[in-house]
Amino acid sequence: MNRLNSCGKNAWLWMKLLEKRKCELDFFIKRINEFIKIGAGTVFFETNEAKRYGIIDQKLKKHFVVNSIELGMQYGVIIDEEKLKPAAIFYRDDAGEFIKEAGEYVCMFQTLEDGRMLENLAETAAAFQKFGGSGFIYHEDYANTIPEANGKRVIKLLQKIGA
Repeated sequence: MNRLNSCGKNAWLWMKLLEKRKCELDFFIKRINEFIKIGAGTVFFETNEAKRYGIIDQKLKKHFVVNSIELGMQYGVIIDEEKLKPAAIFYRDDAGEFIKEAGEYVCMFQTLEDGRMLENLAETAAAFQKFGGSGFIYHEDYANTIPEANGKRVIKLLQKIGA
């Protein structure tokens, strides 16, 4: 009887894990379709609900690596707008301590080479400011596991309007 209870518990845990992965893949497919529709380098706008994120509290170096196996499909870097430097790594966590505010966001997809993911921040920040963007810049890395044909990676940058 004990073995049956153990199998049932394991099956339940696997189902929960598969449900989580399905939600992540649905999100990923939606974002890739947005990228295909909008393309790189085009400013666009979206309204976001408040989201909770977990934060990896560590000193970020010039080059660092995070990936979807460890953090799930929704992760990225929070960038300090004034210093244009990474402030923290975030990942989607419904119980997380950091809340990305609800509201209107100015956004842009970019394609960049590995190791150069933060290269165009000054230009992007200037473009966002023209549309009222202020506060943290979110560098969403959810698509960096899928390279474009030219060897570059897809990222999304966004900033709250009127923060």
